Amino acid sequence: TQTQSRTCSGASCGGSKFCSGLSSSTRRDSNPPCCPVNAVWSSWDTWGPWSATCGSRTQTRSRICDGSFCNGRSTCGGSKLLLRSDPSPPCCPVNAVWSSWSQWGSWTASCGSRTQAQSRTCSGASCGGSTTCSGSMSNTQSDSNPPCCPVDAVWSAWTLWGRWSSTCGNRTQSRTRVCASSACGGSTSCSGSGSESQGDATPPCCPVSAVWSSWTTWGSWSATCGSRTRGRSRTCGNSRCDGSKTCSGTGSDSERDSNPPCCPVNAVWSSWSLWGSWSAVCGSRTRTRSRTCGGSSCRGSTTCSGSGLDSDSDSNPPCCPVNAAWSSWSSWGSWSATC
Repeated sequence: TQTQSRTCSGASCGGSKFCSGLSSSTRRDSNPPCCPVNAVWSSWDTWGPWSATCGSRTQTRSRICDGSFCNGRSTCGGSKLLLRSDPSPPCCPVNAVWSSWSQWGSWTASCGSRTQAQSRTCSGASCGGSTTCSGSMSNTQSDSNPPCCPVDAVWSAWTLWGRWSSTCGNRTQSRTRVCASSACGGSTSCSGSGSESQGDATPPCCPVSAVWSSWTTWGSWSATCGSRTRGRSRTCGNSRCDGSKTCSGTGSDSERDSNPPCCPVNAVWSSWSLWGSWSAVCGSRTRTRSRTCGGSSCRGSTTCSGSGLDSDSDSNPPCCPVNAAWSSWSSWGSWSATC
Protein backbone atom coordinates (compact mmCIF):
# COMPACT_ATOMS: atom_id res chain seq x y z
CA THR A 1 0.00 0.00 0.00
CA GLN A 2 0.93 3.72 -0.13
CA THR A 3 -0.46 6.76 1.78
CA GLN A 4 -0.86 10.52 1.40
CA SER A 5 -1.83 13.24 3.95
CA ARG A 6 -3.13 16.84 4.22
CA THR A 7 -3.46 19.52 6.97
CA CYS A 8 -6.50 21.51 8.09
CA SER A 9 -5.56 25.20 8.70
CA GLY A 10 -6.38 28.81 7.85
CA ALA A 11 -9.18 29.47 10.36
CA SER A 12 -9.48 33.15 11.41
CA CYS A 13 -11.85 35.64 13.00
CA GLY A 14 -13.72 32.91 14.96
CA GLY A 15 -14.06 30.52 11.98
CA SER A 16 -14.20 26.70 12.57
CA LYS A 17 -10.85 25.01 13.08
CA PHE A 18 -12.22 21.65 11.81
CA CYS A 19 -12.36 20.41 8.21
CA SER A 20 -14.78 17.77 6.81
CA GLY A 21 -13.12 14.47 5.78
CA LEU A 22 -9.93 12.50 6.61
CA SER A 23 -6.42 13.93 7.07
CA SER A 24 -4.83 10.87 5.32
CA SER A 25 -5.66 8.42 2.48
CA THR A 26 -4.35 4.88 1.71
CA ARG A 27 -4.47 2.86 -1.51
CA ARG A 28 -3.60 -0.79 -2.40
CA ASP A 29 -1.52 -1.82 -5.44
CA SER A 30 -4.03 -3.44 -7.84
CA ASN A 31 -1.27 -5.41 -9.67
CA PRO A 32 1.68 -5.94 -7.27
CA PRO A 33 4.70 -8.12 -8.32
CA CYS A 34 4.44 -11.66 -6.80
CA CYS A 35 7.05 -13.14 -4.38
CA PRO A 36 8.74 -16.48 -5.40
CA VAL A 37 7.69 -19.53 -3.31
CA ASN A 38 9.72 -22.82 -3.54
CA ALA A 39 8.03 -26.27 -3.67
CA VAL A 40 8.07 -28.32 -0.43
CA TRP A 41 7.39 -32.00 0.44
CA SER A 42 3.93 -32.93 1.72
CA SER A 43 3.62 -35.19 4.77
CA TRP A 44 4.20 -38.92 4.14
CA ASP A 45 0.95 -40.71 3.39
CA THR A 46 -0.01 -43.86 5.31
CA TRP A 47 1.81 -47.16 4.55
CA GLY A 48 0.25 -49.01 1.62
CA PRO A 49 -0.82 -52.67 1.66
CA TRP A 50 1.80 -55.45 1.96
CA SER A 51 3.01 -56.78 -1.38
CA ALA A 52 1.94 -60.30 -0.29
CA THR A 53 -0.27 -61.83 2.42
CA CYS A 54 2.57 -64.03 3.74
CA GLY A 55 6.30 -64.76 3.41
CA SER A 56 8.85 -62.13 2.28
CA ARG A 57 6.92 -58.91 1.59
CA THR A 58 7.26 -55.10 1.48
CA GLN A 59 5.09 -52.01 1.72
CA THR A 60 5.58 -48.41 0.53
CA ARG A 61 4.40 -44.91 1.25
CA SER A 62 4.86 -41.69 -0.73
CA ARG A 63 4.84 -37.90 -0.52
CA ILE A 64 4.30 -35.10 -3.04
CA CYS A 65 6.62 -32.20 -3.98
CA ASP A 66 4.25 -29.32 -4.66
CA GLY A 67 3.45 -25.67 -3.88
CA SER A 68 5.97 -23.73 -6.05
CA PHE A 69 4.68 -20.31 -7.02
CA CYS A 70 5.84 -17.19 -8.88
CA ASN A 71 8.99 -18.77 -10.43
CA GLY A 72 10.00 -20.49 -7.16
CA ARG A 73 11.96 -23.83 -7.29
CA SER A 74 9.67 -26.71 -8.39
CA THR A 75 11.91 -29.57 -7.09
CA CYS A 76 12.49 -30.91 -3.56
CA GLY A 77 15.56 -32.69 -2.15
CA GLY A 78 15.16 -36.38 -1.33
CA SER A 79 12.96 -39.24 -2.59
CA LYS A 80 9.20 -39.22 -2.98
CA LEU A 81 8.92 -43.00 -2.25
CA LEU A 82 9.84 -44.94 0.95
CA LEU A 83 10.09 -48.77 1.07
CA ARG A 84 10.25 -51.12 4.07
CA SER A 85 10.30 -54.93 4.54
CA ASP A 86 8.22 -56.94 7.03
CA PRO A 87 10.70 -58.14 9.74
CA SER A 88 8.42 -60.97 10.91
CA PRO A 89 5.96 -61.91 8.14
CA PRO A 90 3.34 -64.65 8.69
CA CYS A 91 4.14 -68.01 7.14
CA CYS A 92 2.33 -68.95 3.94
CA PRO A 93 -0.22 -71.77 4.32
CA VAL A 94 0.33 -74.95 2.28
CA ASN A 95 -2.84 -76.78 1.26
CA ALA A 96 -3.15 -80.56 1.28
CA VAL A 97 -2.75 -82.32 -2.10
CA TRP A 98 -3.76 -85.64 -3.54
CA SER A 99 -1.33 -88.53 -3.67
CA SER A 100 -0.98 -90.53 -6.91
CA TRP A 101 -3.80 -92.95 -7.73
CA SER A 102 -3.37 -96.54 -6.45
CA GLN A 103 -3.33 -99.50 -8.85
CA TRP A 104 -6.74 -100.62 -10.20
CA GLY A 105 -8.47 -103.23 -8.00
CA SER A 106 -10.16 -106.52 -9.08
CA TRP A 107 -13.25 -106.57 -11.35
CA THR A 108 -16.58 -106.76 -9.50
CA ALA A 109 -17.83 -109.69 -11.67
CA SER A 110 -16.40 -112.41 -13.92
CA CYS A 111 -18.64 -111.49 -16.91
CA GLY A 112 -21.08 -108.90 -18.11
CA SER A 113 -21.24 -105.37 -16.82
CA ARG A 114 -18.49 -104.90 -14.24
CA THR A 115 -16.28 -102.23 -12.67
CA GLN A 116 -12.95 -101.84 -10.87
CA ALA A 117 -11.78 -99.09 -8.48
CA GLN A 118 -8.66 -97.16 -7.43
CA SER A 119 -8.08 -94.66 -4.57
CA ARG A 120 -5.80 -91.81 -3.40
CA THR A 121 -5.15 -89.88 -0.15
CA CYS A 122 -5.32 -86.15 0.68
CA SER A 123 -2.36 -84.97 2.87
CA GLY A 124 0.54 -82.48 3.30
CA ALA A 125 -1.28 -79.44 4.76
CA SER A 126 0.85 -77.02 6.87
CA CYS A 127 0.78 -73.50 8.41
CA GLY A 128 -3.03 -73.36 8.50
CA GLY A 129 -3.49 -74.54 4.92
CA SER A 130 -6.65 -76.37 3.84
CA THR A 131 -6.72 -80.02 4.92
CA THR A 132 -9.23 -80.92 2.21
CA CYS A 133 -8.67 -81.60 -1.49
CA SER A 134 -11.03 -80.88 -4.37
CA GLY A 135 -12.40 -83.98 -6.03
CA SER A 136 -13.05 -87.58 -5.02
CA MET A 137 -10.77 -89.94 -3.13
CA SER A 138 -11.94 -92.88 -5.25
CA ASN A 139 -12.43 -93.56 -8.94
CA THR A 140 -14.19 -96.34 -10.82
CA GLN A 141 -14.20 -97.52 -14.42
CA SER A 142 -16.42 -99.90 -16.33
CA ASP A 143 -15.09 -102.72 -18.49
CA SER A 144 -15.54 -101.51 -22.06
CA ASN A 145 -15.31 -105.05 -23.46
CA PRO A 146 -16.28 -107.54 -20.74
CA PRO A 147 -16.88 -111.25 -21.43
CA CYS A 148 -20.62 -111.71 -21.98
CA CYS A 149 -22.90 -113.70 -19.64
CA PRO A 150 -25.64 -115.88 -21.30
CA VAL A 151 -29.06 -114.13 -20.91
CA ASP A 152 -32.44 -115.63 -22.02
CA ALA A 153 -34.95 -113.33 -23.72
CA VAL A 154 -37.76 -112.01 -21.44
CA TRP A 155 -40.99 -110.11 -21.94
CA SER A 156 -40.77 -106.37 -21.47
CA ALA A 157 -43.40 -104.72 -19.27
CA TRP A 158 -46.78 -104.21 -20.91
CA THR A 159 -47.11 -100.80 -22.55
CA LEU A 160 -49.81 -98.48 -21.21
CA TRP A 161 -53.28 -99.21 -22.56
CA GLY A 162 -53.69 -97.46 -25.90
CA ARG A 163 -56.41 -94.99 -26.86
CA TRP A 164 -60.02 -96.20 -26.97
CA SER A 165 -61.14 -97.02 -30.46
CA SER A 166 -63.80 -94.27 -30.12
CA THR A 167 -64.58 -91.52 -27.62
CA CYS A 168 -67.99 -92.92 -26.65
CA GLY A 169 -70.25 -95.93 -27.16
CA ASN A 170 -69.00 -99.48 -27.83
CA ARG A 171 -65.16 -99.38 -27.91
CA THR A 172 -61.92 -101.33 -27.22
CA GLN A 173 -58.30 -100.62 -26.33
CA SER A 174 -55.08 -102.70 -26.60
CA ARG A 175 -51.52 -102.94 -25.26
CA THR A 176 -48.33 -104.79 -26.28
CA ARG A 177 -45.07 -106.17 -24.92
CA VAL A 178 -41.77 -107.20 -26.55
CA CYS A 179 -39.73 -110.43 -26.22
CA ALA A 180 -36.10 -109.34 -26.32
CA SER A 181 -32.78 -108.90 -24.51
CA SER A 182 -31.31 -112.37 -25.16
CA ALA A 183 -27.52 -112.25 -25.19
CA CYS A 184 -24.41 -114.39 -25.33
CA GLY A 185 -26.17 -117.59 -26.54
CA GLY A 186 -29.28 -117.29 -24.29
CA SER A 187 -32.85 -118.35 -25.47
CA THR A 188 -34.45 -115.90 -27.91
CA SER A 189 -38.14 -116.96 -27.37
CA CYS A 190 -40.70 -116.09 -24.65
CA SER A 191 -43.86 -117.98 -23.56
CA GLY A 192 -47.18 -116.22 -24.20
CA SER A 193 -48.59 -113.51 -26.51
CA GLY A 194 -47.12 -110.12 -27.29
CA SER A 195 -50.50 -108.30 -27.40
CA GLU A 196 -53.93 -108.18 -25.69
CA SER A 197 -57.11 -106.09 -25.91
CA GLN A 198 -60.12 -105.28 -23.70
CA GLY A 199 -63.57 -103.82 -24.21
CA ASP A 200 -65.00 -100.88 -22.19
CA ALA A 201 -67.50 -102.34 -19.67
CA THR A 202 -69.13 -98.94 -19.00
CA PRO A 203 -68.45 -96.75 -22.02
CA PRO A 204 -69.56 -93.12 -21.80
CA CYS A 205 -72.53 -92.06 -23.81
CA CYS A 206 -71.75 -89.76 -26.71
CA PRO A 207 -72.09 -86.11 -25.61
CA VAL A 208 -74.23 -83.48 -27.35
CA SER A 209 -73.03 -79.92 -26.88
CA ALA A 210 -75.31 -76.99 -26.03
CA VAL A 211 -76.44 -74.67 -28.86
CA TRP A 212 -77.77 -71.09 -28.99
CA SER A 213 -81.50 -70.40 -29.23
CA SER A 214 -82.76 -67.79 -31.72
CA TRP A 215 -82.38 -64.10 -30.77
CA THR A 216 -85.33 -62.48 -28.99
CA THR A 217 -86.95 -59.42 -30.57
CA TRP A 218 -85.29 -56.08 -29.87
CA GLY A 219 -86.28 -54.54 -26.50
CA SER A 220 -87.37 -50.92 -25.82
CA TRP A 221 -84.99 -48.00 -26.36
CA SER A 222 -83.07 -46.97 -23.20
CA ALA A 223 -84.28 -43.33 -23.54
CA THR A 224 -87.01 -41.39 -25.39
CA CYS A 225 -84.54 -39.01 -27.04
CA GLY A 226 -80.82 -38.37 -27.57
CA SER A 227 -78.15 -41.09 -27.44
CA ARG A 228 -79.92 -44.41 -26.70
CA THR A 229 -79.55 -48.16 -27.12
CA ARG A 230 -81.71 -51.30 -27.11
CA GLY A 231 -80.86 -54.96 -26.56
CA ARG A 232 -81.83 -58.55 -27.31
CA SER A 233 -80.75 -61.91 -25.90
CA ARG A 234 -80.48 -65.66 -26.57
CA THR A 235 -79.92 -68.72 -24.35
CA CYS A 236 -77.35 -71.53 -24.47
CA GLY A 237 -78.90 -74.95 -23.70
CA ASN A 238 -79.94 -78.51 -24.68
CA SER A 239 -76.60 -80.17 -23.83
CA ARG A 240 -76.78 -83.91 -23.12
CA CYS A 241 -74.51 -86.65 -21.80
CA ASP A 242 -71.78 -84.38 -20.44
CA GLY A 243 -71.70 -82.36 -23.62
CA SER A 244 -70.34 -78.83 -23.34
CA LYS A 245 -72.77 -76.56 -21.52
CA THR A 246 -71.16 -73.45 -23.04
CA CYS A 247 -71.61 -71.90 -26.46
CA SER A 248 -69.12 -69.81 -28.40
CA GLY A 249 -70.10 -66.16 -28.45
CA THR A 250 -72.24 -63.97 -26.19
CA GLY A 251 -75.80 -64.29 -24.95
CA SER A 252 -76.59 -60.58 -25.29
CA ASP A 253 -76.48 -58.04 -28.13
CA SER A 254 -77.10 -54.30 -28.30
CA GLU A 255 -77.39 -51.59 -30.95
CA ARG A 256 -77.27 -47.77 -30.82
CA ASP A 257 -79.97 -45.62 -32.44
CA SER A 258 -78.26 -44.03 -35.47
CA ASN A 259 -80.92 -41.28 -35.83
CA PRO A 260 -82.52 -40.65 -32.40
CA PRO A 261 -85.01 -37.78 -31.80
CA CYS A 262 -83.27 -34.78 -30.22
CA CYS A 263 -83.90 -33.90 -26.53
CA PRO A 264 -85.19 -30.34 -25.72
CA VAL A 265 -82.50 -28.20 -24.05
CA ASN A 266 -83.64 -25.09 -22.13
CA ALA A 267 -81.71 -21.82 -22.29
CA VAL A 268 -79.38 -21.08 -19.33
CA TRP A 269 -77.64 -18.01 -18.00
CA SER A 270 -74.01 -17.43 -18.97
CA SER A 271 -71.49 -16.55 -16.23
CA TRP A 272 -71.60 -12.97 -14.95
CA SER A 273 -69.31 -10.54 -16.79
CA LEU A 274 -66.60 -8.70 -14.84
CA TRP A 275 -67.79 -5.66 -12.82
CA GLY A 276 -67.81 -2.44 -14.87
CA SER A 277 -66.18 0.87 -13.88
CA TRP A 278 -67.53 2.88 -10.89
CA SER A 279 -70.03 5.59 -11.81
CA ALA A 280 -67.86 8.24 -10.08
CA VAL A 281 -64.29 8.57 -8.81
CA CYS A 282 -65.36 9.51 -5.25
CA GLY A 283 -68.38 9.78 -3.01
CA SER A 284 -71.57 7.75 -3.47
CA ARG A 285 -71.15 5.55 -6.57
CA THR A 286 -72.26 2.23 -8.22
CA ARG A 287 -71.07 -0.29 -10.78
CA THR A 288 -72.85 -3.01 -12.88
CA ARG A 289 -72.28 -6.42 -14.50
CA SER A 290 -74.39 -8.50 -16.95
CA ARG A 291 -75.09 -12.03 -18.22
CA THR A 292 -76.87 -13.49 -21.28
CA CYS A 293 -79.61 -16.12 -21.59
CA GLY A 294 -78.92 -18.60 -24.40
CA GLY A 295 -78.15 -22.18 -25.51
CA SER A 296 -81.71 -23.51 -26.05
CA SER A 297 -82.16 -26.22 -28.68
CA CYS A 298 -84.73 -28.72 -29.96
CA ARG A 299 -87.75 -26.60 -28.86
CA GLY A 300 -86.42 -26.04 -25.29
CA SER A 301 -87.38 -22.89 -23.32
CA THR A 302 -85.64 -19.74 -24.62
CA THR A 303 -86.14 -17.74 -21.38
CA CYS A 304 -84.20 -17.81 -18.08
CA SER A 305 -85.41 -17.07 -14.56
CA GLY A 306 -83.96 -13.88 -13.03
CA SER A 307 -82.38 -10.68 -14.35
CA GLY A 308 -79.56 -10.24 -16.83
CA LEU A 309 -78.26 -7.13 -15.01
CA ASP A 310 -76.75 -6.76 -11.50
CA SER A 311 -75.53 -3.60 -9.68
CA ASP A 312 -73.33 -2.99 -6.63
CA SER A 313 -72.86 0.14 -4.42
CA ASP A 314 -69.40 1.03 -3.05
CA SER A 315 -69.66 0.48 0.76
CA ASN A 316 -66.47 2.47 1.43
CA PRO A 317 -65.96 5.03 -1.40
CA PRO A 318 -63.06 7.51 -1.36
CA CYS A 319 -64.11 11.00 -0.14
CA CYS A 320 -64.21 13.88 -2.64
CA PRO A 321 -61.57 16.62 -1.95
CA VAL A 322 -62.83 20.12 -0.73
CA ASN A 323 -60.44 23.09 -1.06
CA ALA A 324 -59.86 25.53 1.84
CA ALA A 325 -61.64 29.03 1.64
CA TRP A 326 -61.38 32.36 3.54
CA SER A 327 -63.90 33.08 6.29
CA SER A 328 -65.55 36.58 6.52
CA TRP A 329 -63.45 39.41 7.96
CA SER A 330 -63.65 39.91 11.73
CA SER A 331 -64.63 43.32 13.22
CA TRP A 332 -61.92 46.01 13.35
CA GLY A 333 -59.66 45.72 16.39
CA SER A 334 -58.53 48.60 18.72
CA TRP A 335 -56.24 51.38 17.49
CA SER A 336 -52.57 50.64 17.82
CA ALA A 337 -52.06 53.95 19.75
CA THR A 338 -54.20 56.58 21.47
CA CYS A 339 -52.75 59.38 19.46
